[in-house]
Amino acid sequence: MSFSQSFADELADLMSGAGKITQKKMFGALAYYYGSDIVGCLFDDGFYLKAKGALADELQALRCKPFVYKGKSGKTVAMPYWTAPQACLDDADEMVKWIKKAKASAASEPKPAKKKSK
Repeated sequence: MSFSQSFADELADLMSGAGKITQKKMFGALAYYYGSDIVGCLFDDGFYLKAKGALADELQALRCKPFVYKGKSGKTVAMPYWTAPQACLDDADEMVKWIKKAKASAASEPKPAKKKSK
């Protein structure tokens, strides 16, 4: 996977009204973090919002598509990332609205238990 840096910068500009969004390269993609939560990823120049539960249902109702790939076994694997509504890519206020929804969705997920030291 790869992504266009100019598109990544454009997305960052659209998100800037949400607060401090950071970026981190991850497996050939670019993850967008709002605080400690991943709220979106840029995969192959497609922007995806991280969404589970009600937010995933809302995105599905808007005909957004999940991120899927073929695993090593040839099986199709779906990830909890959905294509962002087109309005996000055209309007900063819409992007901020959806980034905040993704943040709320991520914040509602149970955090993994910390490993105990031996």
